[in-house]
Amino acid sequence: NNSQCIQNCPLDQYISIDQTSCVTQCPTYAFLDLLGKSCTLSCGDNLLNFEGTQCTKVCPNGQFINSTHTKCAKSCGNLLISQDLKSCVHSCNTNELINSTATT
Repeated sequence: NNSQCIQNCPLDQYISIDQTSCVTQCPTYAFLDLLGKSCTLSCGDNLLNFEGTQCTKVCPNGQFINSTHTKCAKSCGNLLISQDLKSCVHSCNTNELINSTATT
């Protein structure tokens, strides 16, 4: 009884993480891909929306890219807002990831 890979689901359903079935919602530990069609465990180089439900390329107006560049945030908390008003940063004049390690 082999499962078959699927590529499309009805409008109100999503492709499961293992791509073998249609589901009405993704598991709580997963989210929708950029297209909003498949459940995924990672947004890769993209961001996770503030609600934690779907991958996105940009955060909507009024939200910021968090300091680890992984998720949209509604505020920067104790961090600074970048000059372009799009990201939370640890210090001014830097777009570098703070958690990146220097190789010396």
